Amino acid sequence: MAMGLFQAKIKSEAGLWRIGSAGVWAEEGLPAATNTKLVVHKRGIDLSSHRSTRISSELLEEYALILVMEKWQRDALRSTFPIFSDKVFQLSEMAHKNGDIIDPIGHPLLEFEATAREIEIFLNQGFDQISQLSSKQ
Repeated sequence: MAMGLFQAKIKSEAGLWRIGSAGVWAEEGLPAATNTKLVVHKRGIDLSSHRSTRISSELLEEYALILVMEKWQRDALRSTFPIFSDKVFQLSEMAHKNGDIIDPIGHPLLEFEATAREIEIFLNQGFDQISQLSSKQ
């Protein structure tokens, strides 16, 4: 969801960015959740071709900035891949906040909508910080 929302935000500058999505415990090759696709579709975003990817050191090496939704994810990545710890942050940190964005999987569509709004707020408030940290590689 966050990947799609960020892609929509930078649409006019898409060629300047490399954006991906991966999960700490993701099963490879699964489509986005139905409710995720519904929520982003309302915003003109198509995730029908998206497939899940599991995080790896090779993948982390390819990106200048790694944004996660929850503190445990940040801590797990920093602990498991300490060489990349300086580029792993929670999305909320980009907006100078401290809070988890809880995964809505298993919850009703309203929770997916709330999660999308929360992600959009942090992307908007933290865009300058995201841009600055992304350009460091």
